[in-house]
Amino acid sequence: MSSTVRISIAFFIGYTAYLAVDFLLGNRPDEAVDWVRLVLRGVLIVVVAVSIVEWVNRRNAAARVNSQTSSESQVPQPTVSGPPTAG
Repeated sequence: MSSTVRISIAFFIGYTAYLAVDFLLGNRPDEAVDWVRLVLRGVLIVVVAVSIVEWVNRRNAAARVNSQTSSESQVPQPTVSGPPTAG
């Protein structure tokens, strides 16, 4: 699954959960301005959460690549000197 699809799914789930909790806590907007504030606040919260998760995933992936690279460089490589011998 591509990163864009995963982010879209996470955004939808997070935003839906945010709206559900907000309504359950009694924040039911009456005017259009209240609806706009609710939507903007929810979008901001979900964008920040998704950004943090993506940042952590990239940082962990970079750490894994660095550890694999360092472990591969520690393995002694065989050296061959002279012409090949027939066997």
